[in-house]
Amino acid sequence: MSSRLVLALVLLAALVGFGLGRLSDRAEPVVAAPEPLPVPGERSLELAQVRRVTLRLSASTEVAAQIADAEAAIRRRLHDAGVLVVPSNQTFDAVVWCHLDAHQFRAYDAHGVAAELHLSADHKVRVDGEIRSIPHDLWQSDNMRLVQPELIGREVVQSIDELAAHLASALRRSRDLDR
Repeated sequence: MSSRLVLALVLLAALVGFGLGRLSDRAEPVVAAPEPLPVPGERSLELAQVRRVTLRLSASTEVAAQIADAEAAIRRRLHDAGVLVVPSNQTFDAVVWCHLDAHQFRAYDAHGVAAELHLSADHKVRVDGEIRSIPHDLWQSDNMRLVQPELIGREVVQSIDELAAHLASALRRSRDLDR
Protein backbone atom coordinates (compact mmCIF):
# COMPACT_ATOMS: atom_id res chain seq x y z
CA MET A 1 0.00 0.00 0.00
CA SER A 2 1.34 3.37 -0.88
CA SER A 3 2.02 5.94 1.79
CA ARG A 4 -0.31 8.34 0.05
CA LEU A 5 -3.21 5.89 0.32
CA VAL A 6 -2.47 5.28 4.00
CA LEU A 7 -2.30 9.03 4.61
CA ALA A 8 -5.60 9.54 2.75
CA LEU A 9 -7.30 6.81 4.84
CA VAL A 10 -5.98 8.32 8.08
CA LEU A 11 -7.20 11.78 7.03
CA LEU A 12 -10.58 10.34 5.99
CA ALA A 13 -10.93 8.57 9.36
CA ALA A 14 -9.98 11.81 11.15
CA LEU A 15 -12.56 13.77 9.16
CA VAL A 16 -15.25 11.18 9.88
CA GLY A 17 -14.39 11.27 13.59
CA PHE A 18 -14.38 15.07 13.58
CA GLY A 19 -17.74 15.16 11.76
CA LEU A 20 -19.33 12.72 14.20
CA GLY A 21 -18.00 14.76 17.11
CA ARG A 22 -19.52 17.94 15.65
CA LEU A 23 -22.87 16.22 15.18
CA SER A 24 -22.98 15.15 18.79
CA ASP A 25 -22.28 18.78 19.83
CA ARG A 26 -25.42 19.85 17.99
CA ALA A 27 -27.63 17.74 20.22
CA GLU A 28 -30.16 19.71 22.26
CA PRO A 29 -28.69 20.96 25.51
CA VAL A 30 -30.06 19.31 28.59
CA VAL A 31 -32.55 21.68 30.22
CA ALA A 32 -33.90 21.14 33.70
CA ALA A 33 -37.48 19.91 33.63
CA PRO A 34 -40.00 22.61 34.52
CA GLU A 35 -41.39 22.53 38.00
CA PRO A 36 -44.33 20.12 37.99
CA LEU A 37 -47.75 21.59 38.68
CA PRO A 38 -49.86 20.23 41.46
CA VAL A 39 -52.28 17.74 40.05
CA PRO A 40 -55.83 18.27 41.27
CA GLY A 41 -57.28 15.29 43.02
CA GLU A 42 -60.79 14.14 43.33
CA ARG A 43 -63.18 16.78 44.58
CA SER A 44 -63.46 15.10 47.97
CA LEU A 45 -59.67 15.28 48.42
CA GLU A 46 -59.68 18.94 47.47
CA LEU A 47 -62.55 19.61 49.87
CA ALA A 48 -60.61 17.94 52.67
CA GLN A 49 -57.87 20.58 52.31
CA VAL A 50 -60.23 23.52 52.85
CA ARG A 51 -59.67 25.01 56.29
CA ARG A 52 -59.95 28.78 55.69
CA VAL A 53 -62.46 30.48 53.41
CA THR A 54 -63.58 33.99 52.59
CA LEU A 55 -67.16 34.95 51.76
CA ARG A 56 -68.54 36.79 48.73
CA LEU A 57 -72.27 37.43 49.00
CA SER A 58 -74.66 39.16 46.64
CA ALA A 59 -78.41 39.51 46.39
CA SER A 60 -81.08 40.88 44.12
CA THR A 61 -82.77 44.05 45.35
CA GLU A 62 -85.86 42.18 46.54
CA VAL A 63 -83.87 40.25 49.16
CA ALA A 64 -80.87 42.52 49.79
CA ALA A 65 -82.08 43.09 53.35
CA GLN A 66 -81.62 39.36 54.11
CA ILE A 67 -77.94 39.24 53.16
CA ALA A 68 -76.74 39.71 56.76
CA ASP A 69 -78.94 36.84 58.00
CA ALA A 70 -77.72 34.65 55.14
CA GLU A 71 -74.09 35.44 55.98
CA ALA A 72 -74.69 34.56 59.64
CA ALA A 73 -76.23 31.22 58.63
CA ILE A 74 -73.29 30.38 56.35
CA ARG A 75 -70.73 31.36 58.99
CA ARG A 76 -72.50 29.22 61.62
CA ARG A 77 -72.61 26.15 59.37
CA LEU A 78 -68.96 26.53 58.33
CA HIS A 79 -67.89 27.01 61.93
CA ASP A 80 -69.71 23.79 62.86
CA ALA A 81 -67.75 22.03 60.09
CA GLY A 82 -64.42 23.32 61.45
CA VAL A 83 -63.86 25.89 58.69
CA LEU A 84 -62.58 29.34 59.60
CA VAL A 85 -64.10 32.33 57.75
CA VAL A 86 -61.48 35.04 57.22
CA PRO A 87 -61.53 38.48 55.58
CA SER A 88 -60.53 38.57 51.92
CA ASN A 89 -57.23 40.33 52.71
CA GLN A 90 -55.99 37.28 54.66
CA THR A 91 -54.79 33.94 53.31
CA PHE A 92 -57.62 31.55 52.43
CA ASP A 93 -57.97 28.16 50.75
CA ALA A 94 -61.24 28.79 48.93
CA VAL A 95 -64.02 31.30 48.33
CA VAL A 96 -67.64 30.75 49.26
CA TRP A 97 -69.82 32.51 46.69
CA CYS A 98 -73.44 33.07 47.64
CA HIS A 99 -76.24 34.69 45.65
CA LEU A 100 -79.79 35.26 46.85
CA ASP A 101 -82.60 36.05 44.47
CA ALA A 102 -86.36 36.62 44.52
CA HIS A 103 -88.66 37.32 41.62
CA GLN A 104 -92.26 37.19 40.55
CA PHE A 105 -93.42 34.82 37.84
CA ARG A 106 -96.07 37.05 36.31
CA ALA A 107 -97.40 34.37 34.00
CA TYR A 108 -98.26 32.15 36.96
CA ASP A 109 -98.89 34.92 39.51
CA ALA A 110 -96.38 33.25 41.80
CA HIS A 111 -93.32 34.40 43.71
CA GLY A 112 -90.07 32.51 43.88
CA VAL A 113 -86.87 32.59 45.85
CA ALA A 114 -83.58 31.12 44.76
CA ALA A 115 -80.26 30.58 46.50
CA GLU A 116 -76.94 29.60 45.02
CA LEU A 117 -73.81 28.52 46.90
CA HIS A 118 -70.39 27.76 45.40
CA LEU A 119 -67.10 26.81 46.98
CA SER A 120 -64.32 27.60 44.53
CA ALA A 121 -60.54 27.48 44.64
CA ASP A 122 -57.70 28.24 42.27
CA HIS A 123 -56.28 25.47 40.10
CA LYS A 124 -52.81 26.10 38.66
CA VAL A 125 -52.18 25.25 35.00
CA ARG A 126 -49.31 25.95 32.61
CA VAL A 127 -50.29 27.94 29.51
CA ASP A 128 -47.55 28.82 27.01
CA GLY A 129 -44.92 28.21 29.64
CA GLU A 130 -46.57 30.47 32.22
CA ILE A 131 -48.33 29.26 35.34
CA ARG A 132 -51.86 30.62 35.59
CA SER A 133 -54.52 30.22 38.21
CA ILE A 134 -57.98 29.27 37.07
CA PRO A 135 -60.82 29.27 39.59
CA HIS A 136 -62.93 26.13 39.62
CA ASP A 137 -65.79 24.88 41.75
CA LEU A 138 -64.94 22.32 44.40
CA TRP A 139 -68.61 22.14 45.37
CA GLN A 140 -71.77 23.90 44.27
CA SER A 141 -75.49 23.72 44.79
CA ASP A 142 -78.59 25.81 44.24
CA ASN A 143 -82.29 25.65 44.91
CA MET A 144 -85.47 27.46 44.00
CA ARG A 145 -88.93 27.37 45.49
CA LEU A 146 -92.29 29.06 45.07
CA VAL A 147 -93.45 30.98 48.14
CA GLN A 148 -96.13 33.35 49.34
CA PRO A 149 -95.06 37.01 48.95
CA GLU A 150 -94.99 37.62 52.71
CA LEU A 151 -92.60 34.67 53.21
CA ILE A 152 -89.93 35.69 50.69
CA GLY A 153 -87.46 37.07 53.27
CA ARG A 154 -87.68 34.09 55.59
CA GLU A 155 -87.62 31.50 52.83
CA VAL A 156 -84.53 32.87 51.06
CA VAL A 157 -82.55 32.69 54.32
CA GLN A 158 -83.90 29.19 54.96
CA SER A 159 -82.80 28.18 51.44
CA ILE A 160 -79.23 29.36 51.92
CA ASP A 161 -79.09 27.77 55.36
CA GLU A 162 -80.06 24.41 53.82
CA LEU A 163 -77.36 24.76 51.15
CA ALA A 164 -74.77 25.73 53.78
CA ALA A 165 -75.74 22.64 55.80
CA HIS A 166 -75.12 20.48 52.71
CA LEU A 167 -71.73 22.17 52.19
CA ALA A 168 -70.75 21.60 55.82
CA SER A 169 -71.75 17.96 55.50
CA ALA A 170 -69.68 17.56 52.31
CA LEU A 171 -66.65 19.08 54.07
CA ARG A 172 -67.03 16.68 57.01
CA ARG A 173 -67.41 13.64 54.73
CA SER A 174 -64.34 14.60 52.72
CA ARG A 175 -62.24 14.87 55.88
CA ASP A 176 -63.48 11.48 57.06
CA LEU A 177 -62.41 9.96 53.71
CA ASP A 178 -59.02 11.68 53.86
CA ARG A 179 -58.07 10.06 57.16
